[in-house]
Amino acid sequence: MNIKKLIIFTLLIHCFIVIGAGHGIGVMGMIDVIGIISVPLMLKNGIEFNLNGGFEDRLSLVIILSILGKFTLIISLFLKNIRTKNLTDYLD
Repeated sequence: MNIKKLIIFTLLIHCFIVIGAGHGIGVMGMIDVIGIISVPLMLKNGIEFNLNGGFEDRLSLVIILSILGKFTLIISLFLKNIRTKNLTDYLD
């Protein structure tokens, strides 16, 4: 299979990861869209990561890392240099 097809398949499958959010469930695709809209607010209020904290305390960091990972995969689709392309693929 072509690496571009695998990257696109990975991006699509990642959007359907089910996570618990509040009193219900959501999929990562929906959470990422909300995250893209609210990233400036999250960065303004500060991101706090505490291993002993609740799920809601860690959710903003998970959203930002998920968005960054997807962006690096999308960037790797358009790169021509093989070394740089492989580096961005391995970072994810």
